[in-house]
Amino acid sequence: MRVHSIIYCLLGLALLPVLAACVKEAPFSGGMDRPTVPVTLSLSIAPEEAATKADHEPDAEGYDTDAAVKTLLVLQFEWQDAVNRDAALLISQQFVEYGDAVALVASDARNTVFVVANTWGKAPVAIGTPLGTFLAGQNYNQLTGLDELTGKGIWYSPNGGADRYLRMSGCLELPDGVSAGAVGPFTLRRNCAKVVIHVRNTSAEPDKVTIDKVQLCDVNRRYYYVMNYPGFSDPYSRVIPCRYDEAEQDFPAAYNGSGDTQTYTYYVPVNLRGTVANATQREKNAHAVQGATRFCIYATCGAPARNLTYTYYLGANLTSDYNLEPNKKYEYTIDINGKGDPATDSRIEDADEIRFTVDANSYMLKPPSRSGTSTVFSVPVRRAAVFWNQPGTNMGVFGAATTEEYELLEDTAWEAFIVWNEVKDGEGHPVPDSELLAGSHDDGNGSFVAAGRGFDPSGTADPFIRIRVRSDMRGNALVAIRKTSSPTLNDILWSWHLWITDYDPYVQWTRESGTYVYAVPGGQIHRYADKAGTPLWATDAYADAFMMDRNLGARVAVPASESDASSAFGYYYQFGRKDPFPADGTITSIGADMTGAPGEGTIKRNIRYSIHHPETFINGGSNNWTTYETEGAILGHQNAYWNDPRTEAHSDDPSEAAFDYCEAGKSVYDPCPYGWRVPALKVWYGFTTATVHWETAPVKALYYYPEGYDPSAPKGSLFFPSAGFRRSSRQDSGSNGYYWTDDPGSAAYARGLRFYASGGMTLSSIGVSNYYRSCGYPVRCIRLRDSRPF
Repeated sequence: MRVHSIIYCLLGLALLPVLAACVKEAPFSGGMDRPTVPVTLSLSIAPEEAATKADHEPDAEGYDTDAAVKTLLVLQFEWQDAVNRDAALLISQQFVEYGDAVALVASDARNTVFVVANTWGKAPVAIGTPLGTFLAGQNYNQLTGLDELTGKGIWYSPNGGADRYLRMSGCLELPDGVSAGAVGPFTLRRNCAKVVIHVRNTSAEPDKVTIDKVQLCDVNRRYYYVMNYPGFSDPYSRVIPCRYDEAEQDFPAAYNGSGDTQTYTYYVPVNLRGTVANATQREKNAHAVQGATRFCIYATCGAPARNLTYTYYLGANLTSDYNLEPNKKYEYTIDINGKGDPATDSRIEDADEIRFTVDANSYMLKPPSRSGTSTVFSVPVRRAAVFWNQPGTNMGVFGAATTEEYELLEDTAWEAFIVWNEVKDGEGHPVPDSELLAGSHDDGNGSFVAAGRGFDPSGTADPFIRIRVRSDMRGNALVAIRKTSSPTLNDILWSWHLWITDYDPYVQWTRESGTYVYAVPGGQIHRYADKAGTPLWATDAYADAFMMDRNLGARVAVPASESDASSAFGYYYQFGRKDPFPADGTITSIGADMTGAPGEGTIKRNIRYSIHHPETFINGGSNNWTTYETEGAILGHQNAYWNDPRTEAHSDDPSEAAFDYCEAGKSVYDPCPYGWRVPALKVWYGFTTATVHWETAPVKALYYYPEGYDPSAPKGSLFFPSAGFRRSSRQDSGSNGYYWTDDPGSAAYARGLRFYASGGMTLSSIGVSNYYRSCGYPVRCIRLRDSRPF
């Protein structure tokens, strides 16, 4: 796959005739009854690339400067002092046909005047509005489609499309005020960028690809009125992204064989998403910042046909730049010369099936990028055998089975089912279990199950649970397996948390000193600062570590409002337990002394019970939910990390003698996805009153500033919701935040971060301390190494 790009910066000028204020009286608003003076505006237009005359592009062949401008919007802001431009007030706004009279309010003060060509009418701003307010929230209209011709597209067209005009703008500072006469020159530049993409298919058997459609995605909805002024910015909000996707377009079927080139041309609003420190085309998508505009090619390959998506993030280059700037042309040539390798090229997505090859207790399932498509994720069930079987027997490590009925062989039949399901579709409707669990059928009792056999992924039994994820699905679910034979019928053998999200933190970044925020698809990953005298991030183990930007299972990193605060809470975990409990609602809970296994009388087996009943909260005796479990093969000493007695002995490297299918240094009960884990206690040492700030809007939450509190946040501010804790129900949210570490503390307590705001309004305390192991707290996962589960 070969791609190259050409970006033109267009700076030349073509002079427009002077506009005379003597044709007819201009529609005028403002001035607060102050006198006006007639003015003539001297305008010039920065030329662009060649195109058709009907589009009235500024340098089209046979170009007539009069044909480039149809209407003018003039905004006049009067400064209130000599230094604060943002405080300048709007004193007049006019919308006129090109050639009509223009008048400004007479003024002795400094003025800022904007001229905008080819709008549909006045801007939505009232007389007396400060310039800063206008630029921050009123300086745009919302697009619904690039070629929409009724005022919500990129073009102004007074005659239904026969003639189309592009929006342009210019700015002029008038330090000596406004009086009658000539005003200018104003340099008008297009408020959009032109994107030209040439696509051809030169692939051949046995690596033949067939291109079906293409699509421009994540187009900025904000079409600015004024932007060609010093200090223009295009802020992006993860809460309200203001992005949309254009409709899919055909790629000519015949071109898949002929190798001919199909060209796609777009005029798009600016989209300034910045740059990253990346040097290769293959990795640009892995570092993609949220909201950057991208071009997708949808194709198939092989027999039976597999769906492929090729995605190219647009910008000034194909490696590190994600900016589409105004008045510039971006030109790309994309040559699909073979399928490519999705495993090594982040631009390629094999959208049919993703098979996880390593074991974890939770998996992140990223929906396919193409609307209306689905991906099947295959989750291995080997961990059940690792836990229950005796060491050295059919992948057994922990030997949890106390009777042979729980021993799992390669001919053991099992069935998968959904324990609970909080996945929703694009319209907010719950996704039925039958749609989520691929290959499932109604078991006659109102549940949907999928049959399986065996546990060794390298064997012949194909022991995987298959989860079908559509492009519009988001949320969380818990899936489990159980044997289909008595006497263990209906006893859950193991369960897995499924986190369906477009957040993809599996991106390889090289840390940079003093940099704490790193962009990944759908969000960010973070590094924290060390507290003086207690190094962690500078040590070997954490030198390349990154934290997620959100709690485990959270639907969003930062919620839009207090009413949606729980969307950022994620899920809650008892210390040393692998299965999540939801943020909302009431859940079943029992005492730890009630966790005897069937037929075992008064014997209490807290760990085994938690595996069989992942949806049941276990209230602890002496505040530890494992009080009645004997230390041994499946429960470590009170000093064991996240309850696993073998944490330090694990290895997932088949070449090592210690290989036991579990990640090195990570508890078998750790709830984080593969490659991630519950963090060490020292992660939170840098959270002090000097580095954090409590805020109440848009939600009550703590913000962490790695290099000390600074409202301008030059190094970034990291969000931590006050999610509280839970037992049978959630408590203390809105005023308290708790986050587990893997530090075991003592028999009844483990250690974590806690912050508390009095009345939810003022931060009262923050620090690490001991907390009851039986309480459910959120987890924010950390990655110590670069590794993917497939």
